Amino acid sequence: MVYYDENTEQLKISLEIICASEKVTSKILQKNLLKFFCLVGINYRQGKKLSISLHASRKIRKEISILKKSLRADSPNREFLSICSSLLDELDNCQKISLTGYQNLLLAASSILRQRRHFANLSELKLFPHIIHIETQAICNAKCSFCDYELLKRKGIIMDDETINKIFNDLSRIPKEHQFTIQPYKISEPFLEKRLPKIIEKSLAFHPSSFVSIISNGSYIPDESIHKIFALLQQSDPLNRDSLYADRFSITFSLNESNPLEYKKLMRLNQEITLKNLEKIHNNYEYINKPFRITLSRVSTSAQGDQDFLRFCKEKFPLFSPGLAKMNDWSGSNLFSSKKLESQNSPNQSISIQPCRRWFDLSITATGEIALCCMDSGMESYGLGNVKDDDCLKLYQKKCNQFIPSSQQRKDSPNPCKSCNYFQGNDLEESLQKLSQIIK
Repeated sequence: MVYYDENTEQLKISLEIICASEKVTSKILQKNLLKFFCLVGINYRQGKKLSISLHASRKIRKEISILKKSLRADSPNREFLSICSSLLDELDNCQKISLTGYQNLLLAASSILRQRRHFANLSELKLFPHIIHIETQAICNAKCSFCDYELLKRKGIIMDDETINKIFNDLSRIPKEHQFTIQPYKISEPFLEKRLPKIIEKSLAFHPSSFVSIISNGSYIPDESIHKIFALLQQSDPLNRDSLYADRFSITFSLNESNPLEYKKLMRLNQEITLKNLEKIHNNYEYINKPFRITLSRVSTSAQGDQDFLRFCKEKFPLFSPGLAKMNDWSGSNLFSSKKLESQNSPNQSISIQPCRRWFDLSITATGEIALCCMDSGMESYGLGNVKDDDCLKLYQKKCNQFIPSSQQRKDSPNPCKSCNYFQGNDLEESLQKLSQIIK
């Protein structure tokens, strides 16, 4: 039985048909399975809980298994049903699904409908980057399971000031109206960079349409650095007294787990130290005149973990914004992520026909080498050049021309883009609603 809040009669009807599968054709059964899980996704987005009886859950699993055998290996419906099996595990455990499961569902639904993203202004996007990663040093104090830091050959390398200045000089040719975000890190902890406040100021001051985004694990935050950053962001424009920089800056703390044991297991850090640092910032944040966005993020690995994390953040840090991110892989190089995605039946066929927003990254490692994007840790060289030897924007355009296919389907791109399962964003949300409506 499904317990529902309101307006979920269709969900109940679909489940009743599934459980009475002996009385209906396999075609009707398949339609109701698809519709049922579309409605599960819609209810998740509305924040509702769903409780399915053990009998119903077993029945659904059985019917999914039978139906999958009758479908071609490349059938979008088969991929959708595989994801449904993973979602059942989450529903059985905590009456919810995870963000990763939800976005997998979006992708599979869009594939059934033959919907995909399309960048209408692709030629313009190839000219100038949307996000720029500058790894000023390859140093981190964490050993996160989902990160490639421990495998880096360039670990410990610090980019010299001359190279940093050259990068900003190259980027100064970006048109004033083009908005982009600078992220002064890559496989690194930004607060371990002593030059961070100056780099942030330079990133904001050199271009009128630049934004700066910091992602930190929060376990090491020097008072001097955070005070300088806060002071910078409180500066006002002398002409109109508006904030010069606060609305162009954000910090995300990658907290990931509310449970201290799970946190230590995932990130190899002491959560108590991290929480004390966050509490200090939270207490000061309440009194600043020009607030900027601070987010506490989690890589979504389970439905229960997602729910616990959101509740924890709301209770302990009400002034910060909690956020969930879909589990993704480092271009197939991270074993932890790869196994997790495999267990969640990542819809790789559906992803392969979608374009990728990360194509429009300019990702610079501490050695000056160009990596493909944020999901390419730079462990392998793809011959994209070095900013010490060539112009940054020319190298970005070279990468785009080499890896972005005219079809805008990543299956037509060279590896690792061809096989990458990165996907982020909810702009396919209408696919679930549409699919649930057209299934009669």
